[in-house]
Amino acid sequence: MTLPRVLLAALALALALPWLTLEAARAIVPGAQGPLIEEAKIRGASFGRSKAYRAPRNLGEQRLLHMPRFGAFGDQISRTYYTLGAQSSNERPVIILLHGAGRDGRAMLDMWQGVLDDHDFILIAPNSKRAQGWNLIEDAAFVSANLLEDAARFYKIDRNRVFLAGHSMGGKFALRLANLGIGDWEAVSVHAASLWQNSIWPSKNRIPVQMFFGDKDRVFTPSSVRSTAKRLSQAGHSVRLIEVSNHTHWYYSIAPQLALRSIAFFR
Repeated sequence: MTLPRVLLAALALALALPWLTLEAARAIVPGAQGPLIEEAKIRGASFGRSKAYRAPRNLGEQRLLHMPRFGAFGDQISRTYYTLGAQSSNERPVIILLHGAGRDGRAMLDMWQGVLDDHDFILIAPNSKRAQGWNLIEDAAFVSANLLEDAARFYKIDRNRVFLAGHSMGGKFALRLANLGIGDWEAVSVHAASLWQNSIWPSKNRIPVQMFFGDKDRVFTPSSVRSTAKRLSQAGHSVRLIEVSNHTHWYYSIAPQLALRSIAFFR
């Protein structure tokens, strides 16, 4: 077995440990209250995007990053991401946006571009390696490290103010990165995402988390999101949980409203 395969096998085993040693996660005491779970309700509001929504093909700057497949090793591959925001001589905060399954970064740029009217952020929206979603083995290093290093060639980035946001599978991946301490995120905001309870570990960095969910979501159900919020709080994260009334999993009818609320949370 070659060295890269040995390293890959070791990494896969390490990532599988949360599932292989479920009882180890009981270090988080069931029923214990974490630093904060703040709950709120907001009214859903449609922005007129139908179920036939498609992201604009010419939105943002498309960029290619060449990197090892697994971050530190593996064959060289090209990864795609999109950016939006004016260039400036001053360092500016960054929001990295993670799309849902079957979408790409341009959909997230479209949902978030309205925040740039009044806020001086840089938006960076990468594509996952695989269309069905994000995974730690192929995407963690890209999102948490390589992406910012490459984007710094085009923008002056405030490394102390980097935020993470995601929808559905992108939100699920954002929560995983935050809980595992992969990446230097100031805060994380997600829509329609939950985690397996025994995959949530005691947090060292205690990144604040905001979670939006629809009361009619049948993909990531309200009960699964609430359970995840409780577990994240027990793990040491402060959690803001926001229920959106009369709202399903369909992000594209409400995302611009949620983006503005996320900006307020990040600030």
